[in-house]
Amino acid sequence: MDSNNMGTHTERGILAFSMKIFIDHCKVPALPIIAWACALAGLLLSAYIVYVLHQLAKHIRTYWTAANRLAAPDEFLSSYIGPDEADAARSKEGYRASYPPFVCRLFVPPIMLGMGHLAWATYAAQHLCP
Repeated sequence: MDSNNMGTHTERGILAFSMKIFIDHCKVPALPIIAWACALAGLLLSAYIVYVLHQLAKHIRTYWTAANRLAAPDEFLSSYIGPDEADAARSKEGYRASYPPFVCRLFVPPIMLGMGHLAWATYAAQHLCP
């Protein structure tokens, strides 16, 4: 296959495709502006994903709080939520459970994706088009 056909093993993948576009169009004066506009769009999409996850996490926390309040009076069930959480669920009027650990871990990929957009735009603007 010829080099223009993106079919060789070394030219597969999204990063390779993106690098090829940047290298092939390096002389376009607006390329850094386009790269930063794309990075901004990626950041906005990542921020929107974080926002949606936060809204879902608030709903999960509401149900988690209700479940902890139901489990707190029962000795067997309170062993699953831990003594500190059971005491807090029993005694506090405005008790709200914290976000469950699995919910907190859901925020990591979109944040990393946003950081990747910034890193790629910075790298492409500084190194691919001297």
